[in-house]
Amino acid sequence: MYTVWMYGQKIGETRFEAGAAGRKRAGVFHPTEFGIAMLPGITDMFPALVDFKDMCVREGVDIQDDRPETGRDAFEAFKDTPEGRRVITAARRIAEIEVREQNGDCVAWESLAISNLEELAALASRRASSGPADPMQQSNGDPVRYLISLTMATPDGDEVPLN
Repeated sequence: MYTVWMYGQKIGETRFEAGAAGRKRAGVFHPTEFGIAMLPGITDMFPALVDFKDMCVREGVDIQDDRPETGRDAFEAFKDTPEGRRVITAARRIAEIEVREQNGDCVAWESLAISNLEELAALASRRASSGPADPMQQSNGDPVRYLISLTMATPDGDEVPLN
């Protein structure tokens, strides 16, 4: 079991049971009471990025251009918009997260996301004409509400497996 911390307090835990590929891990996230209070600001990253992308499209930014300078220029141009500030706020919150192994050692990560599946389903439903999706279920039959995904950081680019 891995624990997830923010501001020195445990916000939840995961087994990263949903998959492992190289440095990438994913699993069901089980929040604590404090975690429930923190999650809206953390899970807002994906919806914030979707809104930022929509704004870029409205403003004529070629979102298919994957050159780093294109993304950097778009962000510089729009960082003071409500959409840009929302992305920055979510990124700052996520930067405060620590993931710890069972022995308490911190896991260095390159990217991390905790997603609220209810919010993602509502976002997808608003963007498509289809109805709401069926909720994912855990092995015990309970619906999955939060997922966590993590890409481990390595100083030299070598893969370092989680224990």
